[in-house]
Amino acid sequence: LIEQLKILLNKNNFEVEENHSAKGKSGHYHHIDLYGFDQNGKTVFIFIKKSDETIDNSEINSKIIQVLDTSPDVAILIGFAAIAEKAKSIASSYNISIVSSQIPEEIIPSVEEVLKNQIAKIM
Repeated sequence: LIEQLKILLNKNNFEVEENHSAKGKSGHYHHIDLYGFDQNGKTVFIFIKKSDETIDNSEINSKIIQVLDTSPDVAILIGFAAIAEKAKSIASSYNISIVSSQIPEEIIPSVEEVLKNQIAKIM
């Protein structure tokens, strides 16, 4: 999945770093699973939750803190488990896109769609 996501970001003119540490405005460093950046300074953060446990509000809250502290242009959280509806709602209000599926083959097309929509907004 990581390699496919890297290819997808490259196709959209983003350089990609895996397991990136981004320094936030607070001075704290945040772990980003995939960090994409382009020549215009636009950034994409992709967080991957590998657990089979339902992604709840606390997981979303930790990502919201990272996003608010680092201000990426696009933030995507990928989960292989179910994501609580309230968590989805909270994430979307902070411009974090959620992609979830237990079938990895469904994740790439969904991320591609999110990227296409989000990149169109920031360009």
